[in-house]
Amino acid sequence: MDNLISRSHPFLPILRRFFLRDGMTEAEKDKLASAGADMSKYLPEGNEARIRAAYEHRDPRLTATIITPYAEYHGANNSSEFTYTLRWPYRGFDTADPFDLKTDTNNRFYYLFRKFVAEGASEIPNRKYSPIDVPLLRLGASWRGYAGFCRPLLLPLLRKCLSLCV
Repeated sequence: MDNLISRSHPFLPILRRFFLRDGMTEAEKDKLASAGADMSKYLPEGNEARIRAAYEHRDPRLTATIITPYAEYHGANNSSEFTYTLRWPYRGFDTADPFDLKTDTNNRFYYLFRKFVAEGASEIPNRKYSPIDVPLLRLGASWRGYAGFCRPLLLPLLRKCLSLCV
């Protein structure tokens, strides 16, 4: 980044600011510092509000499709419903405060699908099995499939029309 922006650029401190969870413990800060993070730029409060504000006035399809950082998700643990928040670093409580949203690794912070994921405890009785298993399909792919289906049906008709025009 220093190669792209001069060291005196007014936005450089903003670009290097961390958007970590509010109120991190000393152990969490030490772990990040040992991984090379400059924790002198960490602010103990206001981080979550700042990153949420970055997503507030975006296209609503974004938040309908993915769970953005520090957004809430209405999930469940067995039959008990909870409202989780996608925070980092993850603190490891599924059924107790602060209700962090658990990912498959918990050592990285990334976007999670919201679309086609059950919310609450009532949508899917067995949360290990879903009748819809992330059916992501792009519109262009469906049109291409439809065109492939129609081609054998329409090709003879098209040839007949072209022969009449000549």
